[in-house]
Amino acid sequence: MFDFGATLILDDRFDYFASLRKAYEVLKAGGVAPSFEEFKRVYLRVRSDLWSDGELREHTYSYRLSKVLELFGYDAPESDRRIVEATEVFTRALVDSLYMEDYVPSLLEHLHRRYRLAVVSNLGIPEVVPITLDKFGIKKYFDFLLASGTVGYRKPSPVIFNAALKALQTQPAEAVFVGDSLYHDVQGAHAVGMKTIWLRRKPNQTNEDSSVTPDRIIDDLRELPSTIEDM
Repeated sequence: MFDFGATLILDDRFDYFASLRKAYEVLKAGGVAPSFEEFKRVYLRVRSDLWSDGELREHTYSYRLSKVLELFGYDAPESDRRIVEATEVFTRALVDSLYMEDYVPSLLEHLHRRYRLAVVSNLGIPEVVPITLDKFGIKKYFDFLLASGTVGYRKPSPVIFNAALKALQTQPAEAVFVGDSLYHDVQGAHAVGMKTIWLRRKPNQTNEDSSVTPDRIIDDLRELPSTIEDM
């Protein structure tokens, strides 16, 4: 199983607030009156509140927008046309910013011949995963895709890992999780009994949390085939 952002797909070119402004402009055209700065302040507060519930619950991006507009006095459910369109604009901006290392398709083709592959991602817009994989022509290599916005819990919650294992009909000890985050990916997967590979993206990055110990460490995804063979 792969993490999505910063592991399989690179997202460091994504400008979150520029994309949020694009979503805001859609809402503004639909009659939402607050300034962008006020909208952003409330949006960040709502996002923080939703992420600090202590249960690792995940809510969709459109749900966040609905709660923001509610605080401004608007009756706007997730199905509201303005929220749907604003979410689509934000999604396009995110997908357009994502890119992939050139060797990834051939790597996935190689792995797919021997293993079932899946993506498990913390994303409040689940559609981003299949749209992006389609964009790069690599969706065909995956047997299962899961985003936190679909299952309602985000990594490192055991709920999202167990949902993926159940869908793949795989026991934890038979599965390997590959991700760049020690907390979200390694700790979460290890807690349900999976083997883990930490993709150490930053040069000279060390494991500062001694309680989180990956089974293997790699600095480049091209190390995966030999690393998995050795596990």
